[in-house]
Amino acid sequence: MENLVFSAGYGYPVSSLQPFLKSISRNMQSADVILFYHDTSEHAVSCLRNYLSTVKVIKPSDHQVRQTIAILPQGKRTLSRLIYPLGRKLSPYSPLLTGIYSIFYARYFWAAEYCERVNITQYKKVMLCDSRDVVVQSDVFDKVDHMNFVTGAEERRVGECPSNQDYILGSYGTDVLRKLWDEVIVNSGVSLGPRESVLEYLRAVTQEMKRIGKRLVGGRRGDQSIHNYLIRTNALKFPVRITKSIDGIIGTLYYYNKDRIFIDANNISLENRITPSIIHQYDKIPKLSDHVAKFYGS
Repeated sequence: MENLVFSAGYGYPVSSLQPFLKSISRNMQSADVILFYHDTSEHAVSCLRNYLSTVKVIKPSDHQVRQTIAILPQGKRTLSRLIYPLGRKLSPYSPLLTGIYSIFYARYFWAAEYCERVNITQYKKVMLCDSRDVVVQSDVFDKVDHMNFVTGAEERRVGECPSNQDYILGSYGTDVLRKLWDEVIVNSGVSLGPRESVLEYLRAVTQEMKRIGKRLVGGRRGDQSIHNYLIRTNALKFPVRITKSIDGIIGTLYYYNKDRIFIDANNISLENRITPSIIHQYDKIPKLSDHVAKFYGS
């Protein structure tokens, strides 16, 4: 395979990953897929491979820490109080450290640690993506060049979205929120590009998470605040291409005009019958959820 996909389905039932994995099996055969998952039993892996026979299922090294947190009184708060004073002394990928973070943060550490541990130089391009709300309609790697790190824009500015305002305010405070207020939101759910650019992106994100520290603990989508901060402040030292849904690469549909979304044969299309290779956030739109359940549920 020329390309590699990292995704996380940790905590989701196997059935929730069926559309994602089946869509890759049908429509994107140039890539190997690494799925970080909480269950690597023979039964679970067999079920996942019914959807995508080549998927490699990996249990994160911090799984036991997460299990312990689940039974501790005040779980994350108790453990973070003990661990953060030691943070500078721990390995960046220490299960004690990454196990405190929500899955939305930890998945970046999982992917970065995998790339440190395993030689991936055979892959030309790498994609990082969500799983539960993503389907692949065609090989997205065919639509991106060997220069740009590609990520998808939403249809709102930061100042028009209370959720993204909260993410940025919680991670960076009022000054950064003010600076990013008029910027179009860049969604962190799907990004891809040349291998070295994606590896550098992972390093930048994980370093930023460690720098921000305990403000991230227990958060949900604070990774989006970091994604927007790094891109909009030009902190990344490689070319970045922000695509619109109508560009046909990544369709990020939560804020997209619902009257301009169509079921076109077996695909989800946008105005002018543009068919994005990646559909993200389809679960927020009932007619798309119904279509995906029928088409990829068979």
